[in-house]
Amino acid sequence: MTAINKAIAILVFILSSGAAGQVRPVAESDSLVAVAGPGMRNLALGDFHVLSGSERILVNGRELQRDQHYAMDYSSSLVLLAAPLSEGDTVRAHFLRLPLRITAPVVYLPPAAPPGAADSAAIPSLPAPGERTSFPDAAGGDGLRLGGNKSLGVVVGSGRDLSVEQALQVSVNGRVGRDIEVNAYLSDQEMPLSTSGSTQELEQLDRVYLQARAPHWEVTMGDYDLLLRRFRFAGAERQVKGVEASGRLGGFRAVAATAVSKGKQAAVRFSGRDGLQGPYLLSAGSGTEPAPVLANSERVWLDGRLLRRGAAEDYTVDYQQARLTFTPRRLITDDSRIMVEFQYSQEEFRRSLAGAEAEVQLARGISLGVGYLAEGDDPERPLLQELDDRQRELLASAGDDTSRLWIDGGTPSDSGDYDLSGSIYVYAGPGGGYRVEFSWAGAGAGDYSYQPLLGHYVYVGMGNGDYLARRRLPRPERQRVMALGPRLRWTGGEAEAEGAWSENDRNLLSSLDDGDNTGASWSYGLRWGRDSLPWGGFKLASQACNNQGVFWTGAAGRQPDLRGEWGLQGWKNLREADPLIGRRSHRHELSWWPGRFLRAGGGYGRLRLLDSLGAETMDGWLTLSPFKGFENTYRRQSAALDGPWFLEPARGGRRRGHSLSSRLAAGAWQAEGGAGSTDDVLSLGGGWASGRRSQELWTGLRRTFGRSSAGAAYRRQEELARDSGEAGWIGQWYANTWRNDLMLNPWPSLDVGLEHASMTKRLRPGVPGQGAASHLGMLRLGWRPWRQALLMASDYSLNLTQAQQKREEFYQVPAGAGQYSYDPATGTFYPDTAGSFLRRVRDEGPAAGTVEASLRSSAVFDPSLAFAPAWWSRARMEFSGQASIKSFRPVTAKLLGFAPSRLWDRQGNASSGLDLAADLWYRLEPWSHRFHLRWRRDDDNQFLNRLSTQLRQERSWDVSVQAGRTVRLSFKAERNLSETRTEERGLESRLSPMKLGTELVNQARRDLELNARLEGQREKVERSYQSPGDFTAVFREYTGEAGAVRHWGLSGSLRLSAGAVSREADRPQDEIAAEYAFTRPLGWTGFWRAQYDYRLNRNVTATAAYDARDEPGRRARHNGRMEIRAYF
Repeated sequence: MTAINKAIAILVFILSSGAAGQVRPVAESDSLVAVAGPGMRNLALGDFHVLSGSERILVNGRELQRDQHYAMDYSSSLVLLAAPLSEGDTVRAHFLRLPLRITAPVVYLPPAAPPGAADSAAIPSLPAPGERTSFPDAAGGDGLRLGGNKSLGVVVGSGRDLSVEQALQVSVNGRVGRDIEVNAYLSDQEMPLSTSGSTQELEQLDRVYLQARAPHWEVTMGDYDLLLRRFRFAGAERQVKGVEASGRLGGFRAVAATAVSKGKQAAVRFSGRDGLQGPYLLSAGSGTEPAPVLANSERVWLDGRLLRRGAAEDYTVDYQQARLTFTPRRLITDDSRIMVEFQYSQEEFRRSLAGAEAEVQLARGISLGVGYLAEGDDPERPLLQELDDRQRELLASAGDDTSRLWIDGGTPSDSGDYDLSGSIYVYAGPGGGYRVEFSWAGAGAGDYSYQPLLGHYVYVGMGNGDYLARRRLPRPERQRVMALGPRLRWTGGEAEAEGAWSENDRNLLSSLDDGDNTGASWSYGLRWGRDSLPWGGFKLASQACNNQGVFWTGAAGRQPDLRGEWGLQGWKNLREADPLIGRRSHRHELSWWPGRFLRAGGGYGRLRLLDSLGAETMDGWLTLSPFKGFENTYRRQSAALDGPWFLEPARGGRRRGHSLSSRLAAGAWQAEGGAGSTDDVLSLGGGWASGRRSQELWTGLRRTFGRSSAGAAYRRQEELARDSGEAGWIGQWYANTWRNDLMLNPWPSLDVGLEHASMTKRLRPGVPGQGAASHLGMLRLGWRPWRQALLMASDYSLNLTQAQQKREEFYQVPAGAGQYSYDPATGTFYPDTAGSFLRRVRDEGPAAGTVEASLRSSAVFDPSLAFAPAWWSRARMEFSGQASIKSFRPVTAKLLGFAPSRLWDRQGNASSGLDLAADLWYRLEPWSHRFHLRWRRDDDNQFLNRLSTQLRQERSWDVSVQAGRTVRLSFKAERNLSETRTEERGLESRLSPMKLGTELVNQARRDLELNARLEGQREKVERSYQSPGDFTAVFREYTGEAGAVRHWGLSGSLRLSAGAVSREADRPQDEIAAEYAFTRPLGWTGFWRAQYDYRLNRNVTATAAYDARDEPGRRARHNGRMEIRAYF
């Protein structure tokens, strides 16, 4: 059974197995997830009433505003969208529903027509193709709204073989019966038809999603996020493509899933750097280069706090380059602890995943659960290359040793492009005896260098290049874990225990080194507290964990901040340690409050990690609240470390710290302040000697007034040090940090937001190194006066990042699989969608800190929304602008204000840009005008030996007029400029086209439309080559096209068009550079098209299409397509 047949069978089973649920007499929380089909404008939430104002509607994670982006009909639970959604958009609705069912309307069918009556009297008008069909449900539900189409096509043409293709789109949502809700979407676009008539692999589908749910069960199939969170050691949060089913019956709950994983799971931990917001590299996997990160798969923690993605939030991610950058909202320092969990692209083997959880209620408050998770590669299904017998033998003998997986990169081949000379590969061009794969080894760590002008690799001597002629064999892996544990709940408390067993086979093709594949783990947790006892209240927390060193922790819940959890934050020169592998720990906390004025508590814990890393912590605190809103807390902390924790010679470490803090809240005012000191001392074998002392003082104030607020905070840090031969502490550095924010909303039409953070770090005299200074800021303005006839917005941000010089390389791929071609006459690569080269960009040299500033502003004015009709209210104006700069220079007023001397500073900037645009619409019946202006400049100074400037200008005027009831005439004039300049060569290329055109559309009859189009274009092309020199040409192009569309009611239509293009230049064809000669052939080019659509019945349409193009000096190209499309 094929994947599509399976999907249909599952859908039919779901739709036929629902059971009616019970009506609950109170409003309850509910949600709905739907995947939009093409042009979706409304969403039915169900056959109940939605509580007014309780709904939240999100599209692709962005929350919509009621009465602006959508309207809500609460009585029918219908969401009406202001604009149609794009195909595949994910809509999430959260709401409160009332237990009032909406009665299905009664439909009275007209009596059947008598025999012999005209067809028009018996058959209602047919819906348009693609119109959604609703299937009412006899059980009283709203029914399913089903839409979509299926097509089969035969394609044949010049230079290509005959092929059979298919496409499928299905969208289903609604209710079946009173309790079963269905949402489904499937897209399978233009896939080659298999012998069984369908796409065979689930992952070949563009997008598939199916969700059906009832009161006691739920099924999800397709692309979704798998979440298993019941167990600590057998959990999963993955982006997958597969099937998940869950059910609930009485006290029993279960969920099971089987899927194909979209990537491998990884986690990285690192410390920040003073004054550097990013980019930080997310490196995972076995290669030396970062693998692309799956979009939306990451979770980022900063000092144990989970952050939010977005330029206006906490961080941004370049998924392709695997780079993380923090926004100005989060100031990064040396003490910042960062953890990132993500999935990265892994294309070595087909990787599958299966998981399940089940829990049964044994008695009131007592339950028992079991969990299972398996994830692994299929060794018989490699994705990149097949493994031959020799390679399989090598993998079998390698065991878990990764150093034995590297093999020679050359493979004998009749279609190779290298020859083997001794032990060195030499480029031989087409016809060589070897195909060679080169791996990046790092700058100065390889034997080969890539020559971009030649397009191949050259041997430059051992250790003199960046590449090695070697490749790493992929090894299939498998991981499995099973967990079992009880859970107990009572008033104010909860306790749970868990035991787990795991298997981690790092090489499925080898039985060597399998003795350490299995491991075990156990843990428990206790939380108990009461706050209404006669003598006050208490809170008790206890937890313990014991993992064997070989236990697989890939499915365990992450520990985002190990140092913060164990009181080690800010301790210098500690090595990174995995917080889960080989972990043995226990920690206990108890707090007690005899009244609201006093609260006391303490905690104790021990930790042991892999490699004999140990820690013991003890802390206590006392809180006094003499009156409401005022609180004072004293905290004492101690910690002892043993084992190889330190990056410097030391046998152990000891921490002693204490702090005092106060908080006051009085009306609209909030204030806080405090001071603390921490001593970290190391043992070098002769007692406690060298160490560091950290002292800090902080204070903050916040004021709230109406819908606005303002706040300021200051922190002073100072670090002192001593070594074993010194008796006192000597100052090392001090740092001052300021944070300010202002949020103003004085009127509903005005929003102002300002956030600023600055940090200065100064070294004491005689201390080696250098200080640091950083200023980060974000400013947002929004103004919506005159009933939103004017919309103005502005965002300004200041950030500190780093930049590296870059080098571009072009490497060969099979003919037709590249995006660039090489012209040997000029020694350049030029864009070509059927070329033989691909382009990649590599970092070169050390990174340097940069200041990154950006400003985005926009304004829209539509007077018709707020003013009485007048000549000027028929206009609509849009203005937008964006400026950005990434500079190595210090922060100055000129840099912050984007002064031209700083914006276009070649030596001081890594990159900069300015983009300005304006659009004006004016309508005066029967005329409609649109004017468009745009100017853009981008400077890129990061490439080696190439400082480039790209300049673009756009100017256009469009006007259309309705001449009578059947004729529409439009005119267009545009003049554009696109040029690239470099400091080395001056003008590198320039295109300056100027175009005039007109189009006429005449609705001659109700069933006949005639159209004609004329265009004239003059284009000047300028190009500078290293050899043979500069190239300049002027092309003139004239285009004429005429067409007709004939409709036969709902039965079908015929579209015909034909035209010609005349192109001439000021020089002969053989003198035109290769990159222009192919795309701009001189002489006459004719083209013609025909398409016939015939509606066989209300759901099936047949299409026959033909197009051809005849260019001078080439054979005419003909293409034909026949297609059958079924709508449902």
